Amino acid sequence: MSQSPPQQQRQRSPRPTEERSPPQGRRKEATAKNVQHIEGKGRAVFATRCFQKGEYVVEYHGDLLQITDANMREAEYAQNPATGCYMYYFQYLCKTYCVDATKETGRMGRLINHSKNGNCQTKLHDINGIPHLILVASRDIDEGEELLYDYGDRSKASIAAHPKEKRVAIITLRNESQSVRKIGKTLKVSPSAVAKTIKRYKETCSHEDRPRKGRPRVISAAEDKFIRVTSLRNRRLTAAQIRDQVNATQSSSSRHISRTTVKRRLCESDLHGRIAARKPLLRTGNKQKRLVWAKEHKEWTLDQWKSLLWSDESKFEIFGSNHCVFVRRRKGERMDSTCLVPTVKHGGGGVMVWGCFAGDTVGDLFKIEGILNQHGYHSILQRHAIPFGLRVVGTSFIFQQDNDPKHTSRLCKGYLTKNEFSVFGCETFRLLA
Repeated sequence: MSQSPPQQQRQRSPRPTEERSPPQGRRKEATAKNVQHIEGKGRAVFATRCFQKGEYVVEYHGDLLQITDANMREAEYAQNPATGCYMYYFQYLCKTYCVDATKETGRMGRLINHSKNGNCQTKLHDINGIPHLILVASRDIDEGEELLYDYGDRSKASIAAHPKEKRVAIITLRNESQSVRKIGKTLKVSPSAVAKTIKRYKETCSHEDRPRKGRPRVISAAEDKFIRVTSLRNRRLTAAQIRDQVNATQSSSSRHISRTTVKRRLCESDLHGRIAARKPLLRTGNKQKRLVWAKEHKEWTLDQWKSLLWSDESKFEIFGSNHCVFVRRRKGERMDSTCLVPTVKHGGGGVMVWGCFAGDTVGDLFKIEGILNQHGYHSILQRHAIPFGLRVVGTSFIFQQDNDPKHTSRLCKGYLTKNEFSVFGCETFRLLA
């Protein structure tokens, strides 16, 4: 391949056409071409048979990268000019990709030289949703003819789509002591654009765009604060409701803000929309008791916590749910059965169960029929709670329960007192040495 400067090799950014039919003659790739060395030019690829117009010639094979990874790899190559750079940028499904063929391989696509009037052209071939860059004959090719294609598309659309590669080419040609007018004529760019690119590179030493201020903000800092404070005062207000409050305070001649603007300001204040977590409603007195209990037991060891038997009742809904459920769906799938949460009238009923655990051991799970009263809980203590604690933890286990009315009833209290249990706060302790 011709030994052009590494930066110039980055000009491979034409817009290839797409095809989805399999390329013909792919199996003949190894025998239809050979590589020869041309004095003063370098390596070149020659056809060892005739190719008809539109026939598959070779694949430009390499690592398929997205634009972010390609920029990082290109920066690495720039550190060592002797490495060269064989990077081909192209657009596919509204995204920019790059085929990096810099690594020396046995593939011949990376060795085909440049010519504005080449006998090959690039095409995109889709294989299972992955783009492959191939070269096809743009005209009939005779046996022994050198294979050539145009590295760069000089159309305005290509220049707009790949401004960075065009800037790299301008600086590369400038480093070769070419004049501004000659660079503009070679790359089909106005001399003023070439001069501005050279000036910007001298000031920034970079090919990236300069930071832009962006569109001026619609609202002031005081209105930003109003949005933030309003949301903090009522966490359940939606962006649309806050928008209406802000617009109501403005005069009719002022520019009204949108819901999206409110969302952006709230996100800038780290106030993001989320589904509210569910937690039992507690009175202030219960919160204080829980805090005192936690402080009294914060010095407990792991063995002490393992000796504690936790218990409680829970209700599980058989059909449906009373909380938000999110699904991921495509357009037109709103009523698809896999995207629905089935509901029934008057609810679907539920199952109430009692359970317990100690350490890493799960205890009995008892299904409660009907409404659990003091007699039902007394039976659970006799048949499930106490036997499990004695069997798993031992005689010195600590039994925990909350202050539910059926837990603190005379019948249950009498049973615990009779069996040497005493009640302390929101827990019950077994008093055995």
